Amino acid sequence: MTSKRFYGLASLMKSLLTLFIVSLTFTLSVRALAWGERGHNSIGYTAARLTETRTTPEERQKLGSYFAVRTYILGHLSNIPDISWKDRRRPSIVELNGPTHYFDVEYVVGAPTPNRKEYLAKIRSIESDLDLFLKTFEDKPNALNQEFNLKVAKDVGSAPFRVAQLYKMMVEAFKCAQQKETKSDRPYVEPIRHSTYICSTETSRAEDLGAAIEIGGVMSHFVGDLAQPYHTTVDHDGYSRGQGGIHGYIETFLVHEYDDHFLAQVRARAEDVKFAKSVFKNQLLVEVKSDAPIAKIMFHLAADSYNQIETMAALDKKNAVLELGDRAKFGAKSNHSFKGAEAKRRPVTDRKVQQALKPFIIDRLATASLVLSELWLRAWREAGSPDVHDAHFLAMPYPLDVPFILPPKNLIGELYDKFLNTK
Repeated sequence: MTSKRFYGLASLMKSLLTLFIVSLTFTLSVRALAWGERGHNSIGYTAARLTETRTTPEERQKLGSYFAVRTYILGHLSNIPDISWKDRRRPSIVELNGPTHYFDVEYVVGAPTPNRKEYLAKIRSIESDLDLFLKTFEDKPNALNQEFNLKVAKDVGSAPFRVAQLYKMMVEAFKCAQQKETKSDRPYVEPIRHSTYICSTETSRAEDLGAAIEIGGVMSHFVGDLAQPYHTTVDHDGYSRGQGGIHGYIETFLVHEYDDHFLAQVRARAEDVKFAKSVFKNQLLVEVKSDAPIAKIMFHLAADSYNQIETMAALDKKNAVLELGDRAKFGAKSNHSFKGAEAKRRPVTDRKVQQALKPFIIDRLATASLVLSELWLRAWREAGSPDVHDAHFLAMPYPLDVPFILPPKNLIGELYDKFLNTK
């Protein structure tokens, strides 16, 4: 009897330990997800719907419902970089993928200054040509504290250049599809191979149009990241203020708790004419509609997000924080692995917390959706506005996953060839 009781207790303890580990793993992984699965999904979904309202009647005749009928798959694809590409069973992908999700502006332009307008202008003016950027900052002392020399791909992050890279691939896919027949009975060929997209005579029009969706979908993720304030700062989780844990609490766990009207509210905000005007004019994102380099547009978005850090921190402190946690030195390299105690907060189910932070969250998601929709449309236009009005009837690949797309070779150097040779 004693042995049976002991076995039962041991079994219970084992189950509880397993549950704890699973919960801890889930918590740690979700906190790395920026907007979390629901937030990123809403950006891809909303941007797809916006393509119908942000085009001229003439453009709609050629574009048709190419994006709009793929709201669900684009929402799904928006999460690939945070889930499939962060699978710890593929460490080489995890290593290369991680830094592409953020850009720590202080290491490049220095510490924030009292003149906020001047500081934001510095962010917007960061060199957008990747080769020139690397020439200026790679292996140079960081501009914040001079404590170490920069390895851009690991220390600064590369989200703006990641968006520019994927955008270029999207244009190539549209151009490639335009050169091909409407229908094809050729065997299916995966258009994204060798960790990149290359136009090929082996692929059909449907496969190249499918590749444009895959690339645009994963690009959605990085646009969303740059619309998230704490993806633009060395203080990526609020520890310098004693507000550790702010990242996951607001953008993942809180977003998860909103009711089913949430998606409709994000879309309504993005479709509000006055709000859209403020995004593209007042926040200096007007360059989205110009021929400015894509990375430059992303630096404008990063500046807009950086400008929201104080607002986000104040909303958190006033409405959610019960007790401040441990503090980390602002800008220290160890910040990325800081293990201090997080701030203690009200549960994300607290209705007052939900309502207080909801307008801010919706504005950031709507901003990302507006910028993303314009980038998709710009890619289609740059490819010559190919006639794809029939594409919503076209059978094309419906990907559950996307092969990992390597960052630019000049950014990651020898790791590029090493990955291709070892994967």
